[in-house]
Amino acid sequence: MSAFLACVLVASAGTLALRLFFLGRDEPVPSPDMLRAAMEHLPVSILSALVFREFILGGPGLTARLFSASVAVLLALTLRKDIVTILGGLLAYWAFTALSPLSP
Repeated sequence: MSAFLACVLVASAGTLALRLFFLGRDEPVPSPDMLRAAMEHLPVSILSALVFREFILGGPGLTARLFSASVAVLLALTLRKDIVTILGGLLAYWAFTALSPLSP
């Protein structure tokens, strides 16, 4: 057995064990209040990390991306619905690129 295959098998067994620890129980595992409060802000923080990466790299179409990212962040902060945030950002990007002479 190669070393790579052994690593894959050990990682797979560890992942399965972690999932079964939480999913295989009869009663839910209690989580601390601080963890629950932090999980409420998780979608916005992931969206921010993805958006800021695009702005740092720059490139063509930065104006359209900035506009659509602003719309998506406002939707995420006000509505807190992930699918609405994604679709709103996509629609804003498509509308901006279709209607703006500044689009690439």
